[in-house]
Amino acid sequence: MPVVDFESDPPLDILSFAGSIKKLIDEQKYQFTLLGLLIGNLTLGIFGTPVFRSAIVGQLRLELHDYYFEDDGFAEINSKTSHENEIFEEFLTMMENCFSFAIYKGYPIPIFRMLYTVPLEYAILVRARHPFALRTIFVYCCICIFGGFYMLRNSNMWMDYVRFHLIHFGPLGALENSVYYYMENKRRVNFDNFAASMQEFDSMVAYMTQHEEIRV
Repeated sequence: MPVVDFESDPPLDILSFAGSIKKLIDEQKYQFTLLGLLIGNLTLGIFGTPVFRSAIVGQLRLELHDYYFEDDGFAEINSKTSHENEIFEEFLTMMENCFSFAIYKGYPIPIFRMLYTVPLEYAILVRARHPFALRTIFVYCCICIFGGFYMLRNSNMWMDYVRFHLIHFGPLGALENSVYYYMENKRRVNFDNFAASMQEFDSMVAYMTQHEEIRV
């Protein structure tokens, strides 16, 4: 199953699967049933203020602000763009929370779980090829690859999307360049020291982005 299905209607992809899980979570998380308790356990720790502030997410927040406010100015903001901005802000909050929770736990599963905590409209924006949505899903897939959430390094849904993105949605921006370069060269997180390895990944990608050191 691909991360994003741009062609089918209805789409058959990880984003639609995650959306179905999110709907189930939203319906059951406040119910005192066995399913509600299981869902509560799955999401425990993901929500709330992160204990680790992600430099990558911080960079994405700056780019989100620039995307909506720097070029067009506040006069161009309307209800549509304001709603899109809210969707991306929530996406970035969930990304930071789940990244932090993965570091705290010492394994990558919370990063994958992030997809069923983000707004349902996010998938619509990705499939519509919204530039910032494409940027975030590319960065997310690179994080999943570096985090080791796969069976085969060169044959998995994350890498499939990254390759598709490189062909169809280039050229890459500074952050995309940096996260892709680091992921390709460092290959995978050090599972013997997961937290430190992920934190180094986060800080180095942000540093390379800010200094525009990499071009793919």
